[in-house]
Amino acid sequence: MILVDTSVWIQVLKDKTGSVVQAFLERIGDKIIVFSRFIQLELLQGAKDELEWQRLDEYLTSQYYLEATEDTGRQAVRIGGNSLVLS
Repeated sequence: MILVDTSVWIQVLKDKTGSVVQAFLERIGDKIIVFSRFIQLELLQGAKDELEWQRLDEYLTSQYYLEATEDTGRQAVRIGGNSLVLS
């Protein structure tokens, strides 16, 4: 399973030559791609018009999502090594 950052999706979606898409597909291989709701929001915000928004929304609706819980933020900080130690 792989969570792909918004910045990568932007490059993939804007690719006119197919080279970025090809490199992306080679990189992810057979891994399952998942999204977060923040990535969904950021991609939809970047739609240039209603038609692009609708197409993107249709695609994103059919994808897998990692859903946040009330502990997600705290766990992410711990994993990232940015934990705050109070004395």
